[in-house]
Amino acid sequence: MTVVDDRPKTLIKLNAIDAAVLLVLVVMIPITYAAYLLFRTPPARLLSVTPSEIVQGTTPRLLISGANLRPFMRVSLNDTQAKNFMIASVNGAEADLPSTLAPGTYDVVLYDYAQEVSRLRRVVTVVPASPTPSLELIVGGVFVGLDAAGVRRVKPGLKLPQGEAMASDTHMAEVLTVGTPRSASMRIRVGDAIIAAPVADRLLVPATLRVQCWTESNPDGTLRCIVPNVPQPVALIPDAYLTFRTPDQWYAFQISEAHGEREPPIANARARFMASRDIVPHVRAGDVDVTVAGYSPETAPRIVAVGPVASGAAGSDSASVELTLRLPVEPVARGWTYRGRPLKAGLAISFETDAYVISGTVLDYSVSTPSVR
Repeated sequence: MTVVDDRPKTLIKLNAIDAAVLLVLVVMIPITYAAYLLFRTPPARLLSVTPSEIVQGTTPRLLISGANLRPFMRVSLNDTQAKNFMIASVNGAEADLPSTLAPGTYDVVLYDYAQEVSRLRRVVTVVPASPTPSLELIVGGVFVGLDAAGVRRVKPGLKLPQGEAMASDTHMAEVLTVGTPRSASMRIRVGDAIIAAPVADRLLVPATLRVQCWTESNPDGTLRCIVPNVPQPVALIPDAYLTFRTPDQWYAFQISEAHGEREPPIANARARFMASRDIVPHVRAGDVDVTVAGYSPETAPRIVAVGPVASGAAGSDSASVELTLRLPVEPVARGWTYRGRPLKAGLAISFETDAYVISGTVLDYSVSTPSVR
């Protein structure tokens, strides 16, 4: 019996091709997927953030723990973007938060360009600033940029609300003493130096204030005292700039010194100063250092005794004079400080009045602690 194969020959060839394609797909799909897993950019994730609680008006740094973090990412608290995104490694980054966050609980959101890639829900809480300040400090300095009318308003007892606060029963500072007005200038940091820039047609008024403030930790664990201010909180340190507003006008105040409410301990220091022979006759007992503000007349740095004057080398116009000084000091763990510097024999010291400025070296000192009232 004869068998006739009437199937088209092309059909047999197509089936062979299909089988080859199928074999290639079976082999290549796993290889392709494995290559994708090996070479793809791993997804970034947020794992945790600290701190979990911040105070309204402060500018804390958010410490971010994550996985596969990369440059050019950004984070936000809900819709409020952080000022920056500083990556330390693929597992850690930092971000400075703005001071404008309102009280509430926030999600922390991680973006890769415009795309959200990870979110931690309700992990950061912004709490209102405490209505009761933690501390009160006495701050010396000057009101700057005042016109004649503003000078007349600056009197002992003047209450100074912070920023836009206008309520008459709340204030951040109170004027304690007022000095003699003089031509205005502002101290501005230029590099490592502080320079005085004149302000035309304005006056400055030396004054001391009692300022309410809150404590905040520095990165090294020490504490500072801050005042909520516009546009951002300000630490009470020399050359810091505070703004206040009363119903009448804005006031700007630049700090020279800050210390506690209680009378400070007093150091009786013996120091040798070098000066021109023409200057030495102007140095008298009772002279007060005008550059150290914020102290009562009883505790302000002053000369209490002028010792013998010795002429300098032959042909020199200089002379040395030994002075006994009363200096307000602050206790620290390993002794005492004067104007933020350790008080010890050999310390370089300057003394300035309205008539002269002299520089010298501390020879020795002793400290008397005031009695607790």
